[in-house]
Amino acid sequence: MGTEGPGSIHLLNGLYDAKKSHAQMLAVCGQVPTPDIGTEFFQEVNNDVLFSDVAVFTHTVMSTGQMPQLLEQAVNTAYSRQGVAVLTVPGDIGELEMDNGRVPRFARRPAQGAAPTAQVQEVARVLSDAGDVTLLVGRGALDAREQVWALADRLKAPIVLTLKAKEGSMANAMPQALGAQALDRRRQIIACCGDGGLMMLLGDLRTAVTYDLPATFVVFDNGRLGTVKLEQEQGGLPEFGTELDNPDIAAVAIAIGLEAVRVTDPDEVSIPPKAKVSQAWGFAIARSKETLESA
Repeated sequence: MGTEGPGSIHLLNGLYDAKKSHAQMLAVCGQVPTPDIGTEFFQEVNNDVLFSDVAVFTHTVMSTGQMPQLLEQAVNTAYSRQGVAVLTVPGDIGELEMDNGRVPRFARRPAQGAAPTAQVQEVARVLSDAGDVTLLVGRGALDAREQVWALADRLKAPIVLTLKAKEGSMANAMPQALGAQALDRRRQIIACCGDGGLMMLLGDLRTAVTYDLPATFVVFDNGRLGTVKLEQEQGGLPEFGTELDNPDIAAVAIAIGLEAVRVTDPDEVSIPPKAKVSQAWGFAIARSKETLESA
C-alpha cells in the first residue's frame, strides 16, 4: 500500500522486482480526492499512467458501486497473467461504505502438476547416494513449503533460497528482510546488504526498531557501488561516480537504536570483540568443531 503521490511512487522499485519475477501482487495506492483529480492538485499523480508499464492491470476507483468488481478483476488478472495489479483509491472514496455487502470472489490459482514418478524416483536415488546435501530451493517449490521442510529435516540439509536472476533493483535486501521478519518473528532472518543499498534506505533501520523486528543485517562496507563499478569495467569505462563517503554505519545503527558491531579484523567474524558471557559456550563449541575439522 502507498499513499498518494510520493508514497505510491516509492512502490515502483519493488513492483518492478515483482514484475520481473512474475510474482502475483496487488498494490493499493492513494490518490487526491476525486474533485481535485486533473487540477494539478498538490501531490496529484496519474497512477494509471505511472504504473502502466509495470502492471498487468491498473484502474482508479471512482465510486463504491465499482466495488468489489474492480477488486475481483485486479486480483484475478494478477493471478492469470502472473503480474502486478494496481488499484488506486482517491481519499474521499476510501472513506465511504460500500453499497452492497457482496463478498468478492477470486479465481483459484492453477494447480501445479506432479512430476513423473520416474523422475521422482531418480531424484530420491541421487539424494540417498549423496553425502552432504544442500537444497537450492527456487520458485518451483512455492506451494510445497511443508514438503521442503520435511525433506531438509530428513536429509539434515541446509536450505538456500534463490531469487529469479532478473531481480536487479537496489536496496532490496533490508526491506525484504523486514517484511519476512514481520510475517514470522520466530524465524532467524539475515540480510546481506551492500553499503550503497543500505545508505539509500538508512531510515528503515529505525523501522526495525519501531516494530521490534529482530532481523540481522550484515553490511559489506567497501565504499563502492560495487555492481555499477563492475558494469563500468565490463564496458571498458573508467570508474566514475561509484565511490561512497560512508559514515561509521555501526555507530549510526547504534544511534538509531539497534545493537551493532563494526568488524575490522576477519577473526572477529566468528568471535565478536566484546563477547557476552551468554555467548561464550556457543563460541567454545564452534571453535572446538573448527579445530577438529582442521585436524
